[in-house]
Amino acid sequence: MKKRNRNFINCIISISLSTRIIACFCLCVLLFSGCAIPHYWNADIPIYHASLNSFGDYNVTGKTFYIESGDNNISSNDVEFREYGKYIAESLKLSGATETDDKTKADMCVLVNYSISDESYVETVPLPVWGRTGISSISTTSNTTGSVYGSALKIGNSVYGSAYANSTTNTTTNVTPSYGITGYTSVDRRVNRFRRVLNIYAYDNKQPSTPIMLWKTNLISDGNSSDLREIVPVMAYFAWGEMGKSSGQAKKKSIYINDLFFHCWKLGTLSHATNITLFPNCNSTNVSTNIKIAYVEKVSDKTMVILRKLGCLDYRISPEMYIEYNGQKYRLRGGHNYNRYEIGKKIRNECGIRYFLLEFPPIPSNANSINITENIQNGMEWIGVKLKE
Repeated sequence: MKKRNRNFINCIISISLSTRIIACFCLCVLLFSGCAIPHYWNADIPIYHASLNSFGDYNVTGKTFYIESGDNNISSNDVEFREYGKYIAESLKLSGATETDDKTKADMCVLVNYSISDESYVETVPLPVWGRTGISSISTTSNTTGSVYGSALKIGNSVYGSAYANSTTNTTTNVTPSYGITGYTSVDRRVNRFRRVLNIYAYDNKQPSTPIMLWKTNLISDGNSSDLREIVPVMAYFAWGEMGKSSGQAKKKSIYINDLFFHCWKLGTLSHATNITLFPNCNSTNVSTNIKIAYVEKVSDKTMVILRKLGCLDYRISPEMYIEYNGQKYRLRGGHNYNRYEIGKKIRNECGIRYFLLEFPPIPSNANSINITENIQNGMEWIGVKLKE
């Protein structure tokens, strides 16, 4: 058990470097912005989107399955197919199903196909032409200069003379032109756009002669990457918890590529760990809908709890938090270094997804329902957190 727990911790540590870089960025944002301005924990981290449509009413929990290619052009033994199939199997196992090598006794035969289409196009981008559009203002200045001269002649007691004068006026007119958009030109640019598709179909393996579809899950992702190896794992992750169910309508899914759970899911850490409950059912008080218990693990020397924060909000995790089971309180020991968060610190208007790995003393291995309380006025409280025994 300890070995598996170390594997999960190593999974977390392995993405800590990128998290530290993001944390440094956020610190810079805080230093140069007011508290009212949102800062982004996942700034500049790629985010992937997909649309999911799932059909069916089949509980996969406790069922066995095997995966085959649903494309005649791709062999089930193809190494690329096997890699993608591994990700789909991971999501099914985390939903409670079991992969089996005995194809004759399996409950489900899961057929998978995937494809990519190039929907790139040329976009004509208009560009303004800057030039003279008219007269903004006219101003006139004048400067006058002059001179006087003459002569005088005295005859007896009388003086005779003449005087002359002239002047010159220089006038300057300044015309200030106005500038603006005088027209438009255009340039063409290529926009890389690809549609990536992942289809998952499950058939009743007990009825091989008459194929009966039990459920299907279809995922579509549009983006500028043509690398299926990059996108298929993301879509397979989105299928976690959706296979066998009806989505009711197309669901929009999105995830940051450095997401903690996606990273550990991709490594297969989550399905191989024991005594783990993911996103347990519970009732909550004074808890934002954007903060959830994502993970509880019972280990011999500790109890690990992961909180997940989404959206933009103010929050604080109290150092007074404790787990309560059968009247006994197990007080918070501290947070793992992965958090990059000081327990008790008030964070204002932080956007993005963030995980907080909290450590408590060990609770009994058979504990199946606990309470998690902050033990402060108006503090967060989760009641009846259902755990695996």
